[in-house]
Amino acid sequence: MIGDHIMLSKTTHCQLVWLSLIAITAITLSYGQTIPETRSAMRWDGTRGVASFGDGVVRPSDPPIRTYADGRQRGGDIDLFHDFPNLEHALVKDIAAGPNGTTMLATVLQDRENHKRAGILTYDAAGQLSKIWETYPYNPEAITVDDDGSLYMVGFRIDSRRGGPSYPLLIHYSNDGKVISEGLPSNTFVKKDEAIYACDAANSTVLTLRKGRIFIYAAAGREIVVCTTDGKPIKSLQLTPILENITRGDRLDTFELRALAFVGNGHAVITLLETDSQGKSRLASTRLVDISTGTIKTLESGNNTPPLIGANDTEVIYLRGNGNQFTFQRQLANGVK
Repeated sequence: MIGDHIMLSKTTHCQLVWLSLIAITAITLSYGQTIPETRSAMRWDGTRGVASFGDGVVRPSDPPIRTYADGRQRGGDIDLFHDFPNLEHALVKDIAAGPNGTTMLATVLQDRENHKRAGILTYDAAGQLSKIWETYPYNPEAITVDDDGSLYMVGFRIDSRRGGPSYPLLIHYSNDGKVISEGLPSNTFVKKDEAIYACDAANSTVLTLRKGRIFIYAAAGREIVVCTTDGKPIKSLQLTPILENITRGDRLDTFELRALAFVGNGHAVITLLETDSQGKSRLASTRLVDISTGTIKTLESGNNTPPLIGANDTEVIYLRGNGNQFTFQRQLANGVK
């Protein structure tokens, strides 16, 4: 048995597929090494600039979880089924890089007796499991790790009910799982706690720590919130009206936000796919959003718009896909502050 707490995750049965690989052309500053991966389920750690393969539903037949920094594998392979022999499958909600080569996983583990347990797993640089702590009564949705090894988690309470009282969504843990602080009331978001969970690549919570601020994208409401590390809201931005205006201006009918990452200390970069009502005309683009003003700047547009991995302080990171081989590409995000 993995655990006794039954985690009724609203996304337990969702297969999270993060990237649809397409042929790309991009202005490139540098190339990383080719990454020999066989799947596109991926997560970007915007705090440390680390890409992880193995996010979403993980089954015994899947390859081990691997993380990459600058195109090179970071640390050893992570094999959940070696560490939990009775594991039926795992839902890996997020993967974050920590100090000294450590890797943290936000997971919901389900054993063969259908018991579920939500928690944080810490792996050392060799890929060995070193720590486990439960997050009950929370289900984790996104995590990020500070330089001191402490962890920030955004999650929802499994005992919450629709229309119930507001409660903290942001939990700050010490590196051994003790709660340091709680903040960011759920009523900060238009959709309350429902804002932070969903079932697909374009509807997943993004959590980034940068220069002493927490950046959160709550995809269910297409809402960005910036807060202090103890969860006091600083500013927010609703993306839906902005994206609707873009689509109308392009004379198209519907849009899909395919990916989002935070760049610099005040911008988000998004991949947008627009179509007409008949699905015949399509426009893909990568755009820079000023979180304070809602101003949009187009970085890439057209059929050759590359799939977005993530971003850092000054760059947008794209992915080149060729069969089972992936290569990271970087491009300056001009105008980022």
